[in-house]
Order: sequence, then C-alpha cells, then structure tokens
Amino acid sequence: MAALAGARELRLPLTVAPNDYSLVDLPLPVDLLSARRTGSLLVATRGEGAPPRPAQLVTVTDLGVLARWSPHGTIVWVTRLSDALPVAGAEITLTAAATASHPPPAAFSTRTDRDGLAVLPARAMQRALGRSGAPGPVVTVTHGEDHARVAAQRLDREDLTLLPFVFVERGIYQPGEPLHVKGYLRRPAPSGLETPVGQQLEVIVRDGQDRVLFERRTRTDDYGSFTVEGTLPETAALGFASVEVRWRGAPPGWHRDRWARFVISRYRVLDFEVKARLDRETYLRGDTARLSVLG
Repeated sequence: MAALAGARELRLPLTVAPNDYSLVDLPLPVDLLSARRTGSLLVATRGEGAPPRPAQLVTVTDLGVLARWSPHGTIVWVTRLSDALPVAGAEITLTAAATASHPPPAAFSTRTDRDGLAVLPARAMQRALGRSGAPGPVVTVTHGEDHARVAAQRLDREDLTLLPFVFVERGIYQPGEPLHVKGYLRRPAPSGLETPVGQQLEVIVRDGQDRVLFERRTRTDDYGSFTVEGTLPETAALGFASVEVRWRGAPPGWHRDRWARFVISRYRVLDFEVKARLDRETYLRGDTARLSVLG
C-alpha cells in the first residue's frame, strides 16, 4: 500500500512483553480527508515478525445510519452524529457485492425524506442479494462530501419460511411413557407475523442415535397451533432426544435450534415416609421443645 498515490506511512512505537498485547491510538491523517474532515481511509498494519493482516476500511463520518432489513422491504434512517437531527435529501444507494463470476446488477438509489427516512422496496433488496451464499449487499449513504456504509443482512429463501415453536410438557421421560408435543407456527408477512391455519405438518420424534421413535401427521388449528402424542418405545436410547417439525417446502434440517429437546432416562421413584412428633402439644414462651423424627 505504501506505493499507492496519496498513501501515508505512520510508525507507531510499541512496548509490549512477550505473549502479551498492547493498544495504541492511531492518529488519522486528516489532510487526506475532505474539508469537513470526513471520508474513508484504507488502513493496513505490519510489524516485524507479525503475520500480514488484511487492510481495513475506516470511515470518518458524521452520518449515523440505522437500517432494519426485511424480506418485504427495508427502511433506512439517517441522522447526524453531532446533533442527532435527521438528514433530509441524503442519497441512499443499494449495491450488490461483486463476485469473480457474476458482475453486480444495477444499483438502486433513492433519497431520504425530511425525517431522514428512506424505504428500499423488496424487489430491489432481492435483486441485490444475488446468488445464495454470495456476500450481502451494501447500502451507501451520501450527503454532500460526507458518506457512510452499512452491510445488509442476507435475506434468503430460509428467511421467508414458516417459523415453528415446539415444546413438550416436561424435560425428562422414561422409555414406555407417553410423550405430548405441542407447538405453533407463524409466517413472516409485511404487517407482522401471520397465523397459518390448516397447515399440514409432520412431527418426528428421534432419540440420541437418530432413530425415529414415532411419527405423526397433523394440521394447525385456527390459532396456528398443533398437538400430537405418542408412546416412547422401551428400546429408545437413553440420553438426549428431539422433536422435529416438517412441512412441504421446508429446507432439510431447518432451524434445528427451534426443535424441542428432552431427555430419556431410567430412574426409580423413591417411596419413603417421615414421621415427626413433639413431646407435648402446647408450649409457653421460654419452654424447650423436643422433636422426634422417624424415617
């Protein structure tokens, strides 16, 4: 980078013990920035005996950008960091990340209103996402000589699917006991979460060895909820078990962290009796009570 036009090399003394780290302030060369002392700098570091590290893009800006991503549209709010006032007329540009094999599609541009708000329509967001697995798009905000960037969250097909919430009535069971499973589904929509009614589901219960203990087919009711039950076989493996919910169009293994989990264990309920007896029925203040316990 030192050979690049306008590059500036700064030497920072470091005093650090072996196997330790040190923090130092990096004075930014403001003469490389605009007259308002805003702009972007590409910063690369190197040190004797240290492995090379990728260069970092540092942006000096007075623009605060808050973005809320949604499959149905994205809202961007721009304010000034110096006084928290909204920035009207700022240019908002949505650009897809370029890859070696696929050039980015045309960028989408709009401007903020008097409240500093701008809306990116869903079709522009989906077009900027590109192929699955590609880097997320970038939103660039420009106002005069100042600019700022935020990386957009990827919103792929999995983000548009149903959201299952599944649970069982307790956390531990023995082989041969009945298992009751309950859950409900919600569907992301522009107005919020919708309730899918009559959605056909397949509920699969597996033990820790990934063996299917039982399967049930059901549909959601008017509240988007469902209930199934079955009996855990005596041959079920001891340890952790899980409840998976499938539906047509769901990706395989979709959101395993949303599956209900429980434990299958062998245990015996202990029956015992404890009797306690006082030496008399009534006492006065200062008396000594004697208690006999028999178990």
